[in-house]
Formats: sequence, structure tokens, C-alpha cells
Amino acid sequence: MKCALDDIRDIQRTATAADRFFGTSTIVVHRENGGRTPFPIVLTAVRRGAQLAALLELLAGDARAPRDAAAVRAALAWEPRHPAFELRGALGVFVGLLVAIVAVVIGLHGTTTAVTYTDDDAIAPGGERRSEGRSSASWRPRDDAVGARDAGPPSRADPIA
Repeated sequence: MKCALDDIRDIQRTATAADRFFGTSTIVVHRENGGRTPFPIVLTAVRRGAQLAALLELLAGDARAPRDAAAVRAALAWEPRHPAFELRGALGVFVGLLVAIVAVVIGLHGTTTAVTYTDDDAIAPGGERRSEGRSSASWRPRDDAVGARDAGPPSRADPIA
């Protein structure tokens, strides 16, 4: 099947798991033919498919691109960069988070705030807790304090009302 370089509209390269194992790929060449859309040209089991797809894309997209044998050999000798391991970014975030946690732990180490008590504190004057027998009565409610009785509505039998 013939196809002029000027008729190429788009080039796609795919590689299945089997293609990656065997070092091959599939190239699909979409072309224009007047107003109708013809079937694409599919090249299967192509070795160095990334290089061939890049060369076809370059030649079809740029009419001034060199088309001599040396330029074609140079384009086919090009080695595309393999995608980096995708967990590299996640590993960087994890290490950064770990460093931040360690920095906070080191920064807070040994900085407990001492509790201070005044001399007239009702529970622990001067920082020493009183025993039940020595407690000051000033903080305890008294039985004869106002409001210690039931504050319900007065009854007729209540002598105060």
C-alpha cells in the first residue's frame, strides 16, 4: 500500500506487554485522502518502532527536514528515554514527610512546660498537694450556704414562704 509523506495526518505507536518483552511495537499511520477518511496503515511487530514513528512524524510534519541517508540513519539511531520509575516522586514525598516528623520530634524533645502554683492555691499551695485533712475549707461548698437547699417552688407548709 502506498502513502505519500504529505498525506500522513497522524502517527501512533503502541506497545503491548508482549511487544515490550520482544522489543517490538505497533505503528498506526493515519492518512488523509481527499474528503474521505481511508483506513489507517497498521505496521505490527516493528523493531525500533519509537525511532521509526519519530522519523515518519518528522518527515511528514516538516517539508524542509533533511531526507538524505545520513539524516535517516541518525534519526533511527536515536534512543528514546525510557519512562522513569513512577514511584520516584512518591518516595521523595515520603522522605520529606519523614524528615519533617523527625525535625518536629527533635524540636519538641525536652521542652515540657513546668506547672507553677501560687502560695495561696486552694488545692496545691506552693506546688505541694494538700491531703484531705489539711484542705482549706474556702473552696468547698458549705451546707448552710445560700442555694444549698432545694430551690423548687415554695410550698404552703414552708414557713419561710
